[in-house]
Amino acid sequence: MGLTEADGKNVTGRMTIKSVLWLMAGVLALTGPACHRKAKEAAPLQRKEAANYASEAEFAVTLKDFARAAQLYTQAAGICPDDAGYWMNAGFCRRRLDQRAEARKAYEAALGIYREAASRDRTNLEPVTQEIRVLALLGRVDEAKSVLEKARSAHAGKPGVQNLTAQSLDAMIADPGFKALMP
Repeated sequence: MGLTEADGKNVTGRMTIKSVLWLMAGVLALTGPACHRKAKEAAPLQRKEAANYASEAEFAVTLKDFARAAQLYTQAAGICPDDAGYWMNAGFCRRRLDQRAEARKAYEAALGIYREAASRDRTNLEPVTQEIRVLALLGRVDEAKSVLEKARSAHAGKPGVQNLTAQSLDAMIADPGFKALMP
C-alpha cells in the first residue's frame, strides 16, 4: 500500500519520481566538478585504480592473454588518458591480437601525449624520442626523421642525442620485432 496525503490519494508514484529527481540532483552535485575537470587530469585515487588495472594487464601478458591485457590497459588509459604508457601497451596488445585499427588508435593517443609533453618541457628529450618511436610505429617515417633532425639541433650536446640518427631510426624500423608491432 502506498503513502497517502490527507485527502486519501495514493502518492507512491509521485514520491518515487521525487526521490529519483533528488537522487539525480545529488549525483550531479557530487560529480559536477569532476565532469568539468579537464579530461587529461586524473585524481590520485584514479591513478591508483589505473595502476591496478595495469598490474593485472601485466600479469595477463605473462600468461599471453592479450585480449584481457588489452582490455585492462584500455581501462587504465580511460581512467588516466594522460598516461602514454597505458596507450602504448594497449596498442602493443591490440597489435598482438591483429587488431590493427585499434592498435593505431592507441598509438595515436600516445603520440598526442608525447607531443604535448615535448611542447610543455622543451628541455626533456624523453618525450621527443618517444614521439619519434611512435611515428615510426605508425609508418610515418619521414615525419619521424623530421622530428629527429629538429631534436638533434635543439638538444645538441645532451647525452643521448648522438644516438638519434637517421641510421639508428632506419635500423629500428628494419628490426623484425619492431615491425611486428606496427599496425
